[in-house]
Amino acid sequence: MTMRTSRILSLTAAFAVAAATLVLAKDTKTHGKGCCKNEKAIYKAGTVVELSGEVVKVIEAKCEQADQVGIHVMLKTDKETIVVDLGPAWFINNQEEKLAKKDQIVVMGARTVHEGEPTIIARTIRKGDAVLTLRDEEGFPVWRGWRAKPAS
Repeated sequence: MTMRTSRILSLTAAFAVAAATLVLAKDTKTHGKGCCKNEKAIYKAGTVVELSGEVVKVIEAKCEQADQVGIHVMLKTDKETIVVDLGPAWFINNQEEKLAKKDQIVVMGARTVHEGEPTIIARTIRKGDAVLTLRDEEGFPVWRGWRAKPAS
């Protein structure tokens, strides 16, 4: 293999890696909503709505601003399909009640637009008789200062 061919292959590989990185970064950024450090700034108590519908997708995505993984669901209502931001994965995954595709839920949360996409920052999620409280009435996350129970 000539030096020129080797350089061309190296450059092609470098461009492929860069392109793949950009595609992956765009996908995770799309879902990096209220799990981020500025979440209280986008939660406005005056925009709280209650929506009911079916979970069509559970999304675990990295939030670039807060350097953590967040859990979101795509909720299909009678009128729209909308992203619902639940909170950080470490908190959501430690709850007894789990959300899955096809679950029927009722969400109370603040409606906002983040990066041009309609979003609900969830305050509570109701699934059957179970209620998961994620934020207080002002949008302050309940996981601040929260610790998992020690295994018994």
